[in-house]
Amino acid sequence: MKKWLLASIVTLVVAFYIYYHFNPPPVDYHQILGVSKDATYKEIRKVYRRLYKGMPDSKSEEEMKIFTKKHEAYLHLREIHEMKEKNK
Repeated sequence: MKKWLLASIVTLVVAFYIYYHFNPPPVDYHQILGVSKDATYKEIRKVYRRLYKGMPDSKSEEEMKIFTKKHEAYLHLREIHEMKEKNK
């Protein structure tokens, strides 16, 4: 193989790796919390509070990972709601 062809292939592979590594696929926060896309903030907060109250006191590592994902989803959706309220 010619050196320039090999160098261009390596460059493309590295470029694709960097692109997909630093640009993860979008996350559907509504699906993580288990609410519909058109849910109001009150419904989202109600689901989150029910989730928080249902957590046992002794949490395993797996439960904490799941709860952390749901907590991050709630924070993101709350931030979106607050931005919408400010723009009204």
